Amino acid sequence: MKIEAERAPPFYPDHYPLIAFQLSYEEMVTRFGLPHRVMDENDNEPCPCEYWSFLFPCGLSIFIAFHLQAPTGPTGSVYASSRDIGHILEHLPVNDCVFWRLDIAEPDLYRERGGILSSTCPCGTKQNA
Repeated sequence: MKIEAERAPPFYPDHYPLIAFQLSYEEMVTRFGLPHRVMDENDNEPCPCEYWSFLFPCGLSIFIAFHLQAPTGPTGSVYASSRDIGHILEHLPVNDCVFWRLDIAEPDLYRERGGILSSTCPCGTKQNA
């Protein structure tokens, strides 16, 4: 599946990801293409990272920090311009490998941070079919 989005500047609103998923590096590249940026000396990450950042036609901006050597295996952390996890997951081919969601793991924190519940993209885009 090809991501139907433009490369975009990273949208990194805070240090709280909304979604975490696990994939091998090879599968990450298959699903998302080559990384848009690699970690440099200005990044503050717990382990080596590569980054992807997308802007979708509906206006949603998504930033993925892919931790190559996380203790549990390669892990993607998803940050977005919207707190609507259902909408975010419509655009990302990761439903089969999500192991953590802020709305499920920390529902009170999710609500405090402006989390909303929706299941459809406003422009009708469906990437995860």
